Amino acid sequence: MGPHPPSHRTRCHVATAVTPHLLSRRQRADALQLVTEGASRPLDVVARAVPASCARFANMTEPGESPPPVLGELGDPAATARDPHALLTGYLDWYRDRLIRKISGLSDVQLTTPVEPLGWSPLGLVKHLSMVERRWMRWGFAAEDVLAHLPGGDAAEWDATSESTAALLSAHHEEVERSRALAVQAELDTRAAVGGRFRDPEQAPALGRILFHLLQEYSRHVGQLDVARELIDGATGE
Repeated sequence: MGPHPPSHRTRCHVATAVTPHLLSRRQRADALQLVTEGASRPLDVVARAVPASCARFANMTEPGESPPPVLGELGDPAATARDPHALLTGYLDWYRDRLIRKISGLSDVQLTTPVEPLGWSPLGLVKHLSMVERRWMRWGFAAEDVLAHLPGGDAAEWDATSESTAALLSAHHEEVERSRALAVQAELDTRAAVGGRFRDPEQAPALGRILFHLLQEYSRHVGQLDVARELIDGATGE
């Protein structure tokens, strides 16, 4: 009877191992031999065929092994959450919190210096998301008469050097609190007011549509911030 097909975790090790820029020629050869032989070798042997940069795969589990964190343990909505409004605003708040946590511990210089090759600074990203909150909730959903675009365009919106760190963090906090206050007062199917961002009643989206847009903005940008933070000082994790 031939060897068993490689397990999911073994395939992860090998898939990473055969990435040319991570391994030497000998290591790639060893990894490919493991594929040929199947998964009959212990996982510690597989692990030795890949460099330390692949160690993150050691935490992956097969079905029946250690379960993942309980839903809600990390501040995300609990497994018992059923209400769509609470789920949507809960996940949005989770990403807002992760944004601030991800920049915690950085110096003013690290916060305001553009990260290469990304081209933007962590605090510049916070400033951008402050304006995103304003454009979609205050100007968009509530049709408030607010400054929706900074003079100077995108360059000004991502510039973290024109104001103090405290001022930019405070501005983000204020925009988030205003967004929360508007969201809690309305149902997901409540249409945005006309007269601000939206001039045509037929084009005015419901609150749920706006919150979904904000959620994808935060999830995308916080993921990018993960990369930026690791480039700055090597810090990883939630």
